Amino acid sequence: MEQSEVRIHSVITNDQQELNHFLETLGDRLEESGVAFAVATRIQVCLDEMLSNAVKYGYPPESTGQIEISITFDGAEILVTVSDDGIAFNPFDRESPDSLDKELEARDIGGLGIHIVKTMARRYDYQRTKNHNVNRFWLTAQ
Repeated sequence: MEQSEVRIHSVITNDQQELNHFLETLGDRLEESGVAFAVATRIQVCLDEMLSNAVKYGYPPESTGQIEISITFDGAEILVTVSDDGIAFNPFDRESPDSLDKELEARDIGGLGIHIVKTMARRYDYQRTKNHNVNRFWLTAQ
């Protein structure tokens, strides 16, 4: 990965088709920007979880909202920011599922995606700013 700062920025609505298109093209955009495959995979997994939650649960039925995605990296660290104008919700406040050691059929539903983000990220935070959820997580670029 190059040492100069690189940014990827996109804005989508809370529409599943737009989300799918963004996720389908993200890998190519990361590769074009010089992100290593293993790092790009971690970014994609984390963003899939964060964005899927925003699209599925972040808005009242039949309402349209806007989700902004920003990825910034400088060679050592990657900052991913997901900002949406949906219902106030801090996903990082949720405890990790306590059923991780159980068989799949016996596990509680929900929380696994955010647990994955918390596990893969070096650090993460949430803020509610000007009626927007702002979720950030940092990954090492190696």
